[in-house]
Amino acid sequence: MQIEELKTFIAVVDSENFTKAARVLKIAQPTVSLHVKNLESTLQTPLLTRTSRSFKVTAAGQLLYERALELIDLADRTKVELTHQQKRLKGPFRIAATPVIAEGILPDVLTRLHAKYPELQVELSAVESHMIADLLRKRKADVGCSDIEELSSANVFMEDELLLVASSNHPLAHKKSSSILDLQSAYWILPSTEDMSRTLIDRSLHQYGVKPNYAIVNSPESIKQSVLSGLGIAFLSRHSCKREIERGELAVLNYKVSPIRRPFYTLTTKQSATTQAFLDELDAYCRLWKP
Repeated sequence: MQIEELKTFIAVVDSENFTKAARVLKIAQPTVSLHVKNLESTLQTPLLTRTSRSFKVTAAGQLLYERALELIDLADRTKVELTHQQKRLKGPFRIAATPVIAEGILPDVLTRLHAKYPELQVELSAVESHMIADLLRKRKADVGCSDIEELSSANVFMEDELLLVASSNHPLAHKKSSSILDLQSAYWILPSTEDMSRTLIDRSLHQYGVKPNYAIVNSPESIKQSVLSGLGIAFLSRHSCKREIERGELAVLNYKVSPIRRPFYTLTTKQSATTQAFLDELDAYCRLWKP
């Protein structure tokens, strides 16, 4: 089995589509099909059960998927360690990220980075999306993480999902039968119109004919705290509230509305060993993290 074939198989399973996987990997779709076929031939077992329009992952395919994540993570870690074992990374490293990414994703990534490079002095700034490209151009940041594809160097590192959540003590958290009318009568907490997620949220509310009574709160963390206090319901990034959901402090409300998803990008203007080390850790986190 080749590493590239395993990466292709992971992308196919994650994307649930051969064409999308090819787009993510920036390779031709026939190459994607060939990689999967080679794996099935090598292992002498079907990994996917195909239909005319889709496929299902077989039990063997699920096992390979889980092992492939571990193998690629190990390979990447080994590569990084070998690359940098003769070159200790130290000194300042500046990251500009949107608040959701800075608060919900990067703390875990920076913990991994610090464990490897304790002399690296990281400066993480939570800023609005439209400011990140300018900070990079002015050399005031070394790497950016954003929900806007502003630079030609932008690469998707993760697809985020906005979840409709309420405090576990909120009446809707315990309601057995749901209705869109509940969303109309509920009090909402919305981000400001400067937040890129606001357009997606407004579009979803309009789609279901909901014209809510709401408060506007400017930061994702403040929105989360407002929801936890029982002020109202809100759409929050899965990453900004993952721990509160795990602890049962927040409940995900299922009203069968279309999922709200958005890509997250990394932005760079120059490459360096430190930037690559950060991107490697971010990539490893994204592969291992499961919703």
